[in-house]
Amino acid sequence: MRPTELFSKCVKASVRCMLVIIAAMAGSVVFLSTAASADEALAAKEPLPGDDASVEFTHGETDRFVKGVKLFSDRDYELEEGMPDWLCGNNFLRCGIDRCSFRVTAPGILTVLTPDRQSNPRASQARALEELGFTQIEKPSLIPLVHAKGQIYQKQVKAGEQVDIGKLSVLVGFAEAVKVETMMRPWSENNGEKLYNGIVLPEQWPPRYERDPGEPMPVPYLECPPPVIPIDVGRQLLVDDFLIQETTLIRTFHLPEYYPGNPVLKPDKPWEFTKMGSFAAPYSGGVWFDPADELFKMWYHGGNMAATCYATSKDGIHWEKPDLDVVAMGTNIVVKPGMDRETDKTFDSTTIWLDDSEPEARFKYFATERASGPKRLFVTVYRSSVDGIHWSEPLAVGGARGDRTTVFYNPFRKVWVLSERTRWSDYSSRARAYTENPDPRQLIAASLNRTADTVMWAAADKLDPTNPVSEYAEGPSLYNLDAAPYESLMLGFFSIWQGPEGAQIPSRDKVHKRNDILIGYSRDGYHWDRPDRRRFISCSWDANDWRFGNVQSAAGGPLVVGDKLYFYFSGRAKVDAGLYGPESTDGRESWAADGATGLAVLRRDGFASMDADDNGGTLTTRPLLFHGNCLFVNVDATSGELAAEILDADGNAIPSYTVRDCKPVRNVDSTICQLEWGDGKDLSGLAGTPARIRFSLKNAKLFAFWVTPEKSGASHGYVGAGGPGFSGPADTVGIASREL
Repeated sequence: MRPTELFSKCVKASVRCMLVIIAAMAGSVVFLSTAASADEALAAKEPLPGDDASVEFTHGETDRFVKGVKLFSDRDYELEEGMPDWLCGNNFLRCGIDRCSFRVTAPGILTVLTPDRQSNPRASQARALEELGFTQIEKPSLIPLVHAKGQIYQKQVKAGEQVDIGKLSVLVGFAEAVKVETMMRPWSENNGEKLYNGIVLPEQWPPRYERDPGEPMPVPYLECPPPVIPIDVGRQLLVDDFLIQETTLIRTFHLPEYYPGNPVLKPDKPWEFTKMGSFAAPYSGGVWFDPADELFKMWYHGGNMAATCYATSKDGIHWEKPDLDVVAMGTNIVVKPGMDRETDKTFDSTTIWLDDSEPEARFKYFATERASGPKRLFVTVYRSSVDGIHWSEPLAVGGARGDRTTVFYNPFRKVWVLSERTRWSDYSSRARAYTENPDPRQLIAASLNRTADTVMWAAADKLDPTNPVSEYAEGPSLYNLDAAPYESLMLGFFSIWQGPEGAQIPSRDKVHKRNDILIGYSRDGYHWDRPDRRRFISCSWDANDWRFGNVQSAAGGPLVVGDKLYFYFSGRAKVDAGLYGPESTDGRESWAADGATGLAVLRRDGFASMDADDNGGTLTTRPLLFHGNCLFVNVDATSGELAAEILDADGNAIPSYTVRDCKPVRNVDSTICQLEWGDGKDLSGLAGTPARIRFSLKNAKLFAFWVTPEKSGASHGYVGAGGPGFSGPADTVGIASREL
């Protein structure tokens, strides 16, 4: 408790939230504000009167706030001289440098120190504290904090308040602090949102629990699946045991094949040869099939992070760069992003998403762009477009984030997710934090500061690969995580960084930071199962190859093209390889200069198969619930056969639906094949009642199954970034798309 004589009556005021909306008006950028400016924020002359509050925390430790004490658990910064006497000697909470998080257990006064917004705007949490109702203390107005100036904020808090504050923040002064071990409640006790597949989420979402980021992420719904699993949405992939009660089959994971004509898009226009590098590839960006005009469309980096360019294709292989007059006459540049547009490198990572649910903002653009000013910090930005060519000025601007921050849409829960590059304590400088919001504008606007809705999410772990070149082997770390819906689950594209670090070795040896793309699967949009740690799309580490190093995924996920899945990705060539003409080596300043776009191809649903040899085998599902009447499979029985029978929930074969009644699939390799019993009998009469399916295979591979009311085999699942024949984000046409 601090001496009460040092307190005086404070000014009571509520601090309104600042939402900065940038709109284009008469060709200029106008800032629209719904709150007072930072200079108008009300403050108290003296510290607030009252007793200190009590808190509980999950990460960190308590100590006394005295000169020379270590301020952060993962940095060696110490408390300097110059703190006011009333702060010195109090309890304080030593957390990681990136986050200070705690929950109030007893009411009272709390004091938080944060960098001054003028001297360190990137780290200052002043705005976040004001939005949480904290008041700035004017005497003293500035304090020494981590080799910079800091500010003091206080608040009269109530029991139950959760406070999460970002970078370089310190909680000083509390009556008592108790460390609690946060463990996930048993999944069977969840009472939150129920998903399309029967999974029930925890009431607190996104989940907040302590875990070791170096260990594989737990996947609780695999340990405790729903007692009955609805399967009305999408093809049911067999990448895990979520659907499987028992089996004698063997699971095999499959990798895509590289298109032999790669790269399918490369730098060949003058504006793609910039000072920072020769580049024509999506750095996430976006590759989609647009059913409105039946074209493949790509948004990519033209020049190394210099501009967003636009290309189209009729077949997804041969691409055209149209002459437009959007940014510069006769170019295909559609966005020259960043608040400082006079430099080559104006932004870092982009995500372009096709969203048919909002016609006036059918195309959505998210990026980390460079702000103007001497420090040219990154800010998160949201823009929109009706046609993907003419883009708005920023409609929402967020705070400074890690450079490789991206966004994806989870249609199963109808939320936009910010996949933010961040540091996970002292474990890794490249990990991901998670924030979700159903409104893309609010998602970005809220990213001005971390909130209680942002949680540490994903990291590379001990099972991830390391650089095979021992001289460069470091990490691994998670460089990026793109995600996209495919059929009945979310696909995650994990860009795993494996060294070398920094710029010294890469610039000396003209090599890249090695990144390979690994794949993961999620049925709740948050927890990732990553059973296959092979490189799904990899570097070649061949000095003469276009994908020598640092491959990165394209946003939107795979495109469904007939019986195939198309995966687009960027690959970087060695700086002195000269693959794209003399311009690609002359005057280049960056060892990561040259980038082009490649294509990898996989069988539809072909991520994993359940296989039987000549001896045969079976797979029995858990209890399923469906409302369709047609059972389809994706099967390779070129030299074998597959049949199925329907069981009741207790595992008893239902008359007329036994394996003997089934018309077997023989000598067939098909991504969409219907099963029938007797004389054309389907599943009519079984809809709405829990049942199991037992598949019997011999010398065959089963990739997926699904039940649908459509004779066409339409799965009503999501098709990634679309494809020829599909009229929207889901499969409503079935076999017609394959025939097209």
